[in-house]
Amino acid sequence: MPSTIELLEAQPSPPDSGTLKVLAAFIDSARACAQACTSCAASALAEPDPGPLASCVAACLDCADVCLAAARIASRPLSVMRRDAAAALLQSCAGMCELTARECFRHEMHHQHCRLCMEAARTCLEACEMLLEEL
Repeated sequence: MPSTIELLEAQPSPPDSGTLKVLAAFIDSARACAQACTSCAASALAEPDPGPLASCVAACLDCADVCLAAARIASRPLSVMRRDAAAALLQSCAGMCELTARECFRHEMHHQHCRLCMEAARTCLEACEMLLEEL
């Protein structure tokens, strides 16, 4: 299976090596965050009393959707015109990751899935911020 960097390098006009590494790190962390959020939401719903986790489930599902969309868009060749659209989506992704990390933090002492999701959301938030600086 090709790596994210290999796929980005195969584009007709790949980004410079510095941007390429930051872009690949973001794509990988956004996909990992989406997986962690999806798993956390499903695990929360499987808890004996999922009621107190309702806002966590909602945040996780929204974050997963935004992270996947951001990773898919970031995987496409970046033209000058598309950089603004990518930046707007990255800002949304960062906001959702921050919100989800805060929500999962509220439950991380009692639920390992929340702790893992919180860590993935924080990692993705950092990757969003680094890529925004590159754009």
